[in-house]
Amino acid sequence: MLVDPLPHRIGMVQISDRFVRALRDWTNRNGSLLVFDEVITFRTEFGGVQQRLDIEPDLTTMGKMIGGGFPVGALAGRSDVMDVFDPSSGGARLPLSGTFSANPVTMTAGYVAMTHFDREAILRLNELGDCARDGLRQAIGRFWRPGLRDRNRLAAANSFEA
Repeated sequence: MLVDPLPHRIGMVQISDRFVRALRDWTNRNGSLLVFDEVITFRTEFGGVQQRLDIEPDLTTMGKMIGGGFPVGALAGRSDVMDVFDPSSGGARLPLSGTFSANPVTMTAGYVAMTHFDREAILRLNELGDCARDGLRQAIGRFWRPGLRDRNRLAAANSFEA
């Protein structure tokens, strides 16, 4: 079962704790894997949503955050699940490769980014995001008028100038 705990396509509505726990219980009872897509949430919370909810998925996907902004993806999980990708155990049962696999620039950028990735950095980034959102809300509240058709007024509103 693949779950995006903060789906960006439906307005960033966060998944409920109760729903995630029900999914974890169901997958455990039915021998299924629980996979978290933490591409968005890993960059907004240290340890992702799984740490905050205290839920351990079987697999976790991550994206550009771990590559310093460069194109990259990663899959992490329990060792018994990840073993299917391990070619050293007599051949991978499920080969895994990709366009950006082991790209030296991405790996270097990712290493540097992850050495600076800590709780304080995430808190600071989230504070900056809150500040930007508040500024945009204020600007929209000041300049937006339903049915605004005057091009000069629209241009002034879009430039955030008084």
